[in-house]
Amino acid sequence: QFDAQKGKTPDFLCVSGSTYALAYEGNSEAGMVKTITIDSAGLIGDSVLDTLQFDSKGQTPNIIQVSGEIYAIAYSGPGDNGFVKTIRISVGGAIQDTAISALEFDTADGREPSIRFVAGEIYAIAYRGPSDDGFVATIDISSAGVIQVAGVDRFEFDVKQAYEPILFSVSSGVFALAYRGTN
Repeated sequence: QFDAQKGKTPDFLCVSGSTYALAYEGNSEAGMVKTITIDSAGLIGDSVLDTLQFDSKGQTPNIIQVSGEIYAIAYSGPGDNGFVKTIRISVGGAIQDTAISALEFDTADGREPSIRFVAGEIYAIAYRGPSDDGFVATIDISSAGVIQVAGVDRFEFDVKQAYEPILFSVSSGVFALAYRGTN
């Protein structure tokens, strides 16, 4: 049990070896990251290694590795706006106390984001935006975790509805989207 109060919409990934990071919506909608261990036999460690509240509101977070100990979390934050933050997690599971960088990629709505690496320092975020339409935004994240505000571009891929979009790479520069649309 990684959270005794609330652990809504968790997303997790391997940090290194048996160390894993969990990003989720915690109590009072707070955006949380915790590190745990799971050994190669599937045994889960008895305690949480470290914890960070990355925002006062952090719904439907999606966490990915940027480089080394640098990770990006895309999420629906205050006002349901779209945010991405970068944090540092050591191979042993220690989480730096503050975010490295942050960007509000959509100031109206940014629900259910799915972030993926594109190429170089470019990342794409698919999400349910204003009027529940589907959008993809591109951003620039350096290997040090610095998010470039000027790197944002946006494309509306569905003008009706795009719930729970999932973005994934098909081949170099080609991505596919799966989502729940109208009806």
